Amino acid sequence: MLEALAGVLAGVAAGALTGTIPGLHVNTLLSLLSPLLFLGAEHHRFSLAFIVAMSVTHSFVSYVPSILLSAPQEDTALSVLPGQRLLAEGRGYEAVYLTVLGGAGSMLVLLLLLPLLIWQLPSLYSLLKPVMGAVLLLVLAYMVASERDTRRRLYALVVVLLSGTMGYIILNRLQASPERMLFPALTGMFGVSTMLAGVLSGRLKMPEQSTACERRRYLRGMLTGALAGAAAGILPGVGAAQSTYLVQGVLGRRGAREFLVAQGGVNTVMVVVSVLTLYLIHRPRSGTGIAVEKLLTLAHGSTPTWREMRSLPGYSDFLLVVAAAFLATALGGGLTLAIARACITGISGISLSPLYSCVVLLLAAATLVYSGVTGLLVLVTATSIGMLAISTGVKRSHGMGVLILPAMLHFIFER
Repeated sequence: MLEALAGVLAGVAAGALTGTIPGLHVNTLLSLLSPLLFLGAEHHRFSLAFIVAMSVTHSFVSYVPSILLSAPQEDTALSVLPGQRLLAEGRGYEAVYLTVLGGAGSMLVLLLLLPLLIWQLPSLYSLLKPVMGAVLLLVLAYMVASERDTRRRLYALVVVLLSGTMGYIILNRLQASPERMLFPALTGMFGVSTMLAGVLSGRLKMPEQSTACERRRYLRGMLTGALAGAAAGILPGVGAAQSTYLVQGVLGRRGAREFLVAQGGVNTVMVVVSVLTLYLIHRPRSGTGIAVEKLLTLAHGSTPTWREMRSLPGYSDFLLVVAAAFLATALGGGLTLAIARACITGISGISLSPLYSCVVLLLAAATLVYSGVTGLLVLVTATSIGMLAISTGVKRSHGMGVLILPAMLHFIFER
């Protein structure tokens, strides 16, 4: 028990580090630490708690740079636009608070849905996988059709195709790691382009920021986050962005605040579900799932199936995953709010031009270190596509074609 608790605390600290540094993904740290995490089976519960707690905490803290610095990762990219709107209203802290609320609430929803998932997940996976290509095509069509006139729909289609082509090249044609290339792609599309547009528009001062939060119930957003996170944890090629679009198409969208609540829930739920898929369909669905699979193989010789978990070791490991995830939710959520409050105090009322210049230079430097010269080219390309969306007046969320179009092609042409 003490060993697992120590693993959770260490994982929360590591997740806070990966979440606050733009470009440093939890999967990167897992790959660096893997020699330490997989030294011996006798300490596998510490390592298991560490992996889960770090992933959950990262899913919370990563929204701070995503919203306050416009520096998203793959899983937080959709939060940038509604987060920036609240930031412009002086409610940046509330934007981060809503993602924390969504993560905690969606985890409670997942706890209620867990027996149903255990019972039906294999059948659900078999049912959804053959039609996912068509479903994602409908998602893209819905995105384009949501523009209010023909001219904007044509520009939206151009943005979707340009971003989707870039995404396909990044994920399938470059020799560099896709994970390293997605950081500059998303940062340029949603972050750098937005800051450049802000400077060009003459809005050169950050509004005074408040730490007050509107107290409301966001049950619909929590349900959306839980269902979207479950979908992302189950289906290959479907991440947080794609699954959020899918579930929103069914439940509908109700404003920036509820959207942030849903987004906050997706990544946190996905951590637990991606581990659950190991037991039910023997498919890891994230870097966290792959790390857990390696660890369980080390400890038990293989990942036990659900039927095999009647033996105490396998069952106790699964309970440990769930317990570590919920404890990290409480600790990581509180830590995220503390970090956000400190950051908000620092940026409130300052001039935007120096801030934006420093952030752009920081992101360019992080891209060069993390993704190399090729990453800088991707950053410039993505920034140009983002600026195209802004200048033509279409929704910048069409830039999520960078992830959705390659996933659609994967499902359609998968053999």
